[in-house]
Amino acid sequence: MKNIYDLYSTSKLTNIDMRVIQLISKGYDNKFIAKLTHRSLSTIKNRTKRILEILGMNNRVQIAIYYLENYKYKDFVKSKNIEVK
Repeated sequence: MKNIYDLYSTSKLTNIDMRVIQLISKGYDNKFIAKLTHRSLSTIKNRTKRILEILGMNNRVQIAIYYLENYKYKDFVKSKNIEVK
């Protein structure tokens, strides 16, 4: 699996991709994600497939775990000004 920050910084993942990743990590299904992002269900399905390919993953659970471990944790630490060594 690849680092989500590396992929985002090289623009392989778009802002909507990052939003879909966040919503997947909250356990939302494609239909609800489509409603929240004002996009069609087929667009969200295609985005999810694209994200899986970019991240080298096989399913949505891997996306959620990876986001929570690598992105959400870093945001929490940054927001609390915690020094991690």
